[in-house]
Amino acid sequence: MRIPLSTLWIALLLVTGLACADADTAAEAPAEVATEDTPEAPAENEWITLYDGSGTEGWEMTGPGSFRIEDDGSMTSEGGMGLYYYKDLQLKNFVLELEWKSPSETANSGVFVRFPDAPDPWYAVNTGYEIQIDDSQDSLHVTGSVYSFSPPTHVASKPVGEWNQYRIEVRGQHYQIFLNGEKVNDFTGDRSEEGMVGLQNHDDNSQVSFRNIRVMPLPDAEAS
Repeated sequence: MRIPLSTLWIALLLVTGLACADADTAAEAPAEVATEDTPEAPAENEWITLYDGSGTEGWEMTGPGSFRIEDDGSMTSEGGMGLYYYKDLQLKNFVLELEWKSPSETANSGVFVRFPDAPDPWYAVNTGYEIQIDDSQDSLHVTGSVYSFSPPTHVASKPVGEWNQYRIEVRGQHYQIFLNGEKVNDFTGDRSEEGMVGLQNHDDNSQVSFRNIRVMPLPDAEAS
């Protein structure tokens, strides 16, 4: 049976019209957008403020004790032994900077890095590393040590009551500790290669203060 030419033209026009309509519908469909449930990864080589005195969002306490906020915006440990940790970031390679001030040479505290979870304070002790604060202990447990693993080359703390600065550089399993601009420890570890950071509140007689806490994530390519 021969189909009239006019019928073929009508069919062709109908098919073309449907294809154009489908293309217009696809163009008008909204693109998928990220939701609040999928946060962006932290930018590499950019500082992220964890605490500057303006609030404690992102921080969580595990274990006994607490941290109180002082009038000058610093935070001071109370009681213990507990751990105040920043729960919103799992870090691989990074630079961590913060300032701390001790009320006495025997006050005990520390900065914990790379513990992957925090069901209790001892989990951080057993899975991460503690950068010690305590000017009265032996070489493996004194300020600047990687607690119980690596002694500092020297103690570079300022006099009691003055602010000190820690700079902790972590690349792969390589840990470098700087205290007040002086390199005091160079350590190769073998524990978790990713985790959180936190501050220890050790006991009632160790009310150590902290301020100006920030971290810079580093790219994997810089690991050594």
